[in-house]
Amino acid sequence: MYIPQFIITSEINNALIEIEKLKQKIDSAKILPQQVVRLRYRATVDDVHSSTSIEGNQLNKKEVEQVMSGKLDSQEYAVIEVANYKKAFDWVSKNKDSKSPMDSKISIDQVLYLHNLVAQNLLPELKVGKFRKGPIYIVDIENGKEIIRYEGPAADEINLYLKDLFKWLSKKDKLNPIIKAAILHYEFVSIHPFSDGNGRVTRLLVKLFLNSVGYDFRGGLSLDNFYLENRLRYYEELNQSLDYQGQRKADLTDWINFFVTGFLVSVEKLAHQITILSVIDSDVKLDFSEDDVAILDYMRNFGSISSRDIVDMLGISERTAQRRLKRLVENNIITQKGAARNIKYELVVKK
Repeated sequence: MYIPQFIITSEINNALIEIEKLKQKIDSAKILPQQVVRLRYRATVDDVHSSTSIEGNQLNKKEVEQVMSGKLDSQEYAVIEVANYKKAFDWVSKNKDSKSPMDSKISIDQVLYLHNLVAQNLLPELKVGKFRKGPIYIVDIENGKEIIRYEGPAADEINLYLKDLFKWLSKKDKLNPIIKAAILHYEFVSIHPFSDGNGRVTRLLVKLFLNSVGYDFRGGLSLDNFYLENRLRYYEELNQSLDYQGQRKADLTDWINFFVTGFLVSVEKLAHQITILSVIDSDVKLDFSEDDVAILDYMRNFGSISSRDIVDMLGISERTAQRRLKRLVENNIITQKGAARNIKYELVVKK
């Protein structure tokens, strides 16, 4: 029977409380349907790009968008990998709206189907949508020699361990779903059931689980960018032992803390975006950078902003600050007030 070992520290608990507050704010925010669609699109691009980049895919966000729109179509591995992941991501997103009882919890059939979507045309057919038939090792190369960093469980134990995990996951208890998602992430990738594609399937399963328990945050939450930005620590926190039995018995407190921290960072970013969307014109089709969000959030809080304020706040040049402002003015998001040294910028008030 699977019994994960961990402690809910005050740091973890405080982060969970803050996430719940932000969740209520996001769920109740008054934004129009077309704005929600925009948020979901950006989250999809971010997750598809980040999750494949973690595994070494070299396509940038613009190229990922081109693949998603069908404008970049080739038989290159990187393009196929992104296209496959987008199909799997779409399936996960649609699955949360299903009314079938079979879709309300994670199952082995779902795992195999996700791998089929992720690995199609990337692995030999005998390995697509099927658990590995032999041992699995994660190795590094040091001084020209292979160093084994991790050994997964035997192939004939995969079904047993997955059923054990999913049984634990489906238990009705008071454990916060975010902690359950963290443990699902850790344990599934530790079992390493496939010859390749384990990380991508893991992150999709976490999204599937969170959606199923009402933690989809209006489809706008992107978690994988945090893992990409902190890739080294991501791997370090997941790798607690040299073999599966060691992983299974390890204390998961540090991993859960990392996961919850990333969750909070991601939710805070989404909350900022939604705050901005709630005060700008719904017809705007502009994609907002983190700098844009920071500028608009400052204006929402303080009424106006100057280029000097932006220089001080973001640590960028005056010319760059002016370009940021010009872009927002041209898209009728902000308006210029005053002249010469007294120029200030304010949000355009929705009618």
